[in-house]
Amino acid sequence: MSDCQLYALLSNYSEAAAWPPPNSPQPTPVAAIEIVDLASLRRVDFFEIGARKPTGLELVGRDLYVVDPSHNEVVVIAVAPPARTLSVSPAPSDCEAAPDGSRVYVAGSQAIDVIDTTSLLVQSVPFQPPFAASGVAISDDGGTVVAVGERAGTGVAVVLDTAARSVRQVDLAGTNTALDAAFIKNNLAVVLTGSSFMQVDTSSATQVPGATVPTGVRGSARRSASARCSSARPRLARWRSTTPRLRSSVLSQCRSATLSPSM
Repeated sequence: MSDCQLYALLSNYSEAAAWPPPNSPQPTPVAAIEIVDLASLRRVDFFEIGARKPTGLELVGRDLYVVDPSHNEVVVIAVAPPARTLSVSPAPSDCEAAPDGSRVYVAGSQAIDVIDTTSLLVQSVPFQPPFAASGVAISDDGGTVVAVGERAGTGVAVVLDTAARSVRQVDLAGTNTALDAAFIKNNLAVVLTGSSFMQVDTSSATQVPGATVPTGVRGSARRSASARCSSARPRLARWRSTTPRLRSSVLSQCRSATLSPSM
């Protein structure tokens, strides 16, 4: 088995299922994790994680952190069972680990939750007004977290100072939603919207003027965000896709290879 494995979080739940047609039957939600060796392209493990509607996945050491907004929980799955469930703030959407793996940050609608990966204690950093969170990112130095989403038809970014545990919010002009984010510098984050990339200066918690670039892809059915990491961190590549039948969130961690995700 190679040093590079792909961890796929699979579910029969889609975002469209949140608003089903009247009187239409809905399948019982089922979620599973599949692990693939990228050198041989062979599946090395597959296991179900129950009736859940997961939206986010993060790998910390040998533990998988799975975000489940249907139960307001994060499921921690270790190599050796049993899995553990942690209660978090309402409507969690995604999670991201600190560079040193000491904490996992969970983006929710009313707070960014901070999970200590040693004790599994959860601390919440609340913010107001609430918003519908979509994605989260952390800077390479671990000093800043950005959670993005939508509130009342406007894209929003919430900036967390991880040392001070203080938050500031940024309304993103020119977009009705924010899907995901990635840092390109410790104080500069790129936010993916439905039709463009925007930049947020996290030191001042402001949108960078004149730094919006169209993506050429409109709508919220496709989203992807990635950032090059320093050599001290494992290189991460993330994919997300939403289809009527399958929602897949995939994370791959490699010690040597740099992956180039494409949608």
